[in-house]
Parts: sequence; structure tokens; C-alpha cells
Amino acid sequence: MKALFAKYIKNFKVWGIIFGGNLFLLFYCILFLNPVSSSNDDFFLGIIAGNGFGSNSSFLIYTSTFYGYFLKVWYTLFPNVNWYIVFSYFLLLISVSTIEYILIIKYKTSGVLLSIFFSVGFSHYFYVVFQYTKVASLLTLAGFFILLYWLDEDHDSARKRKLKYVISALFLFTGSLIRLQPFFMVCVFGFGLWVSRFLQALKKRECKKFFRYFICPLFPIFGLILGFSFFEEKIWNTSTEELSYFQEYNQVRTKLVDYEIPDYDTHLKEYQALQISGNDVENLKRWCFADSDKFSLKVLQQIASMNHSNYFSPRKFLKYIRDNIITHAIWKLCFILTLCSLFFAKRKDYGKLLYPHAAFFFVLFYLHYIGRITEWVINSLWITYLLAVIAVVCAHFPNYICTRKKLLKAAVCCLCGTVVFNSDILVIRAITSQPVHKELYQCMNAISNSKELNFFCDVTSVYDMSRDYRIFDKTPKDFFSNIFFSGAWFSCSPQENHTKKKAEIKNIYRDILYLEDYVVVDKEAILQKLVYLNENYSSTARYSKIQDLYGYPIYKFSDNYTGTRTESNSSVVLQLISSEGGYYQISGSLDCTPDQLHDATVYLELTDPDTNITTTYAGRFEQTNTYGLYSLRYNKTLADTNQITFEIPEYTALSSQYQYKLLLRYNNKAQVLSVNWK
Repeated sequence: MKALFAKYIKNFKVWGIIFGGNLFLLFYCILFLNPVSSSNDDFFLGIIAGNGFGSNSSFLIYTSTFYGYFLKVWYTLFPNVNWYIVFSYFLLLISVSTIEYILIIKYKTSGVLLSIFFSVGFSHYFYVVFQYTKVASLLTLAGFFILLYWLDEDHDSARKRKLKYVISALFLFTGSLIRLQPFFMVCVFGFGLWVSRFLQALKKRECKKFFRYFICPLFPIFGLILGFSFFEEKIWNTSTEELSYFQEYNQVRTKLVDYEIPDYDTHLKEYQALQISGNDVENLKRWCFADSDKFSLKVLQQIASMNHSNYFSPRKFLKYIRDNIITHAIWKLCFILTLCSLFFAKRKDYGKLLYPHAAFFFVLFYLHYIGRITEWVINSLWITYLLAVIAVVCAHFPNYICTRKKLLKAAVCCLCGTVVFNSDILVIRAITSQPVHKELYQCMNAISNSKELNFFCDVTSVYDMSRDYRIFDKTPKDFFSNIFFSGAWFSCSPQENHTKKKAEIKNIYRDILYLEDYVVVDKEAILQKLVYLNENYSSTARYSKIQDLYGYPIYKFSDNYTGTRTESNSSVVLQLISSEGGYYQISGSLDCTPDQLHDATVYLELTDPDTNITTTYAGRFEQTNTYGLYSLRYNKTLADTNQITFEIPEYTALSSQYQYKLLLRYNNKAQVLSVNWK
């Protein structure tokens, strides 16, 4: 009993050292290496869970709703903390510490050295370039390590074995909750390690013991995981008509956006039958599918069904391996580790050493076959591959018996060598990289806090949001209550439907033309959107620029006014100030009091007397809120002004023969003023 207690204390001390070292490394990465989300997925998930849509939502779309409920409790209790990131880092820390602890207590010297090399040399892959796919992968791998390397069927007591089964189940189940796809990816590696144990038991004629300790416990564990995932996907997340529709919609959206949009010229007849133009297809390529009237679920399904081509190409796959795999530092390292181990291993163990490489290329082949070669998935695969190689290498590398002093020297040398090996990240980046909130951060915070307007965002223009926000930043409250995307992965979700209804928006895309307090943030493809609106809704639709906000242009689309008009005896004098940056800048002043202007919007109407074609452009009032946003609608709570400005595209003809009128619009009524030019 005394010896058992001493062993327990010793193991607990080892765990404490490992956990403390990784905790120090985690804080170093957060404080000095400016960690970022490698995609907007984690950024959006944190917003969804943390009151971004007006309430703490548990429906996280790609992460389990069960985990969403857990986060919802914490966001409700402590709303100013970004709990999604906090718990993600906590799970990363526990996973890495557990894997290293198992390697060290089982393989001693080689486990110590390779654990140091992994945690310090490759922490960039999971602590700095953050992504929830990596969290799920490491959790799942830790669960397999407990089952296959920590469990000792000969010496563990029944109580200790049960405890290890429970801990393993928690890791595996949590990994599946975070992201189910990487869970299955890691299972490919875990299954190979499990088969290795089975072959070993078969040779020793210990199949009965193997069945008892390594097969029977897996049935309830994997039964729980697969049963719960089936229940959540097929029953829980389809429990209402809205959720059921979103599941179906999201599946076809994934087929289009995550893979490829069928080529327009190749499928010309099919597109024409659906009344889809070439410009419509170009919009789809920019994720602009939020027009629920044009791109209904049925239409999107028909577009997705056009692409019958196989994503896989042997030549492209081999080229990808040549250009991205065999030149990668992790592949070179794994190759060298395996090659060195082969000198010490017996021929019968060659299969164990080579299996992680086979599993890696099998998963890589499958991902390439289905067209899912993305940065964050590949980085998760690299981490899994490296740890699987380290595990089998430790088992076949000689475990030299070192004194405590020699082991400490070896660990220090390994640590120093690892820091030198990874100095570009650990040292140079820490000195040179300063976490600064950039223009996109300032722009998104400004428009989110300006609730008097709704903003339509081209998702490809603001795709780098996650890189401009620091990893633990909490976005403004109700971040998405007035921001709508041309087509993000949460399009048509219950959360977005709720904010659309509250903002009285029926069609996210079409309503940018007809709602007065609805503007567009677009840095790249405003003309493409104009063509889309001209083709589908109004040939007289036009846009004008309201302003540049931190380098991001804000536009207002408009069409000819059809409401009640009241002619005014007053007139306004307008002056063409400049034509820089591709826009005519026209300014003037109104002879009106703030009470007369209150709640008004201003438009300039141009009519060609020869063709009788009228076009209308929106303007702004020269008053700004605290976030630097100009008023589209006159606001009495801001500084008084009678100055107005129009920024009209230079390709617009401004002829002296035209008839010009200025409209002060009050929703469905307008006061019409004549225009004189200075």
C-alpha cells in the first residue's frame, strides 16, 4: 500500500510538471505570439454562442448543440468572457498534457525527449494558428492514447482500469462533440494502433484477454458517440421545420461552396433553364447566394447536381504530394524518425512503424478524392500524423536507463535545440509581431455598434475578420443583429432568421435595393452586384458611395421612387467638388431646419429628357456618429447640419440637358426640390 501511494505521488508529480510546462508555453504563445483563428469558423462560433445574434445560442451548426448548451451557461453567467476560446484552449492544454504524460511514464527517456520536441517545436500548429478541428483531433487522439498506451491489463486494478476507460470515453466523446469529421479521421490512426495490439495478443495467444480489455469496453464508448451523433443530427437538429430546412439547405450549400461551383460555359443549357446568368454564377463563386428568391433550396440543389465530375485526379494528387507533402518539415521529421527506428526494430515490427505513414496517405488520398484539401484540415492531419509516429517510434527506440542528472541534461539540450529549430516562431515572431487591431476590426466594430443602419457584407471582402480580431476579443453585443452576409455558412440558420425578422428584412440580397436604412460594405465586387440587381430586379437600380470607413467602402443601392411626392417651392444649389477615386463628389446645403430634416433621407434624381430614363442616387448628411459613420438618415441627436453630399460613380453621365431633382424622403413620402448648379 505504501509503495502504491508513493507511485501515485510520483505519477501525480510527473503530471504536474508536464501540465505546468504546457501551461507556461500556452501563456507564452498567447502573450507574445499573437495567436489567431486560421478561419472565420471559430470567430463566428464564438459570436453565435456569445450573444452575437441577440441571445446566447446553443445551435453552433458545426459543433454539437450539447456543447453549445454548456457554453451558453457560462456566457449567461459571465457574459464579458469569450468562453468558446477559453474552453477550446483548456481542452487543447489537457489533451497535449495527457498525451505527453502517457508517453513519458511508458517510454521514459525517449518519451521525455520527443514530448519536449513536440510541445515546444510544434505548438505553433495548435496554440498559435488556432482552429477547432485541431481541438477535436487532439482530444480524440488523447482518448486513443489512454486506451492503447496507458491501460495496463496486467497490473492495473479493476478500479483503475474503469477510471481509465471513463477518462478515455470523456476525451473521445468531447472530441466528437467539438467536430465529428476529425474524430473519424483520427480513428483511422487509432484503429491501426488497435490492430497492432490485437496482432500482438494473437501471437501470445491472449485473444480472450484482449477481447475483455480492448474490445468489450469499446462497444459502449463508440456506441455512445455514434448513437448521440445520430440522435443529434437526425432527431435533435431536425426537431422543427426551420431546423430541418436548414440542415437540408446547409448540406447543399456545403457541396457548392466548400467544393466548387459548376462552370457556366460547360453547363450553359442547365443554367439557362434555371434562368441563371453568367454574372449570377460569378456571384455564387463569391458566396453571394443569400437571395432566397433567386437561389431557393430547389435551385441550389439543381446547381449542385450539375457537377458530375470526379474531384480526384491522380496527376493533381501526385503533384500535391510533391509540392506540399515531401517538402514539409513534419514529413521530413517523421521520415527520419521512422528510418532511425528501423535500425533498432525487428523485422516483424516494421508494419507498426510504417502504419502511421500509410494512414496519413490514406486520409490525404480520401480528402483529395472528395476535394476537401483545406489548410485547417491538413494542419490537423499533420498533428495527428506526427503524434502517431512519435508513439510508435518511442515503442521501438531503445529506452536507455539514465540517471536523473543525465536525463535532466538531455531534456535541457533537447529544449535548447528545439527552441533553435523553431526560433522563427518562438523568438523572432515574439520580438517583431505586435498584436494590433487593424482596419477591418475598426470597421466591423463601428458598423456593429451603429444600430441605426443595417449592413450587407460581401463575405469575401471581410473574410479576414478572424485575423484582425485578437483571439480572446469579445465582439460588441448583438454583433450580427444589424450585419447580414451575402452568404455565410450560417445563412438561413434560426439565428439569422430571427435577426432578419427583427430588422424587417425578407430577402437579405434583394432588400438592399428597396430598404432605405440598408447599406452595403463591399471592397471588391460592387459592379457585379449592380449587374445582378439590374438583371433580376430593376434595370434602373443604381448605387452611390456613402463613405470609406477605415478603408472599406460603404454603398447605398437605390431605385426610382414610386411613393407620394410633394413639390416644394424651395430649391437647392449643388456644386461638383471633385472627381477623384472614381466618383463625382457633389455637395450642397439645404435651407431647412433640423426639425424639417429629422428622419429624412436625401436622394438625387436624374432624368434624360430624350429617353425619359430616370435614375436615382442616395446621398448622406454631413454628420457622423461616435464611430465615424455618416448619417444616411438625418439624426437630431447628432450635431446639426444642412450640408449634404453625393458620391456618384464617374461612369454616370452628368449632362446639362438633364433634369435634376432632390428628394427629401420620409419613408413613403417625399418632398421634391428643384436643383440649381453652381
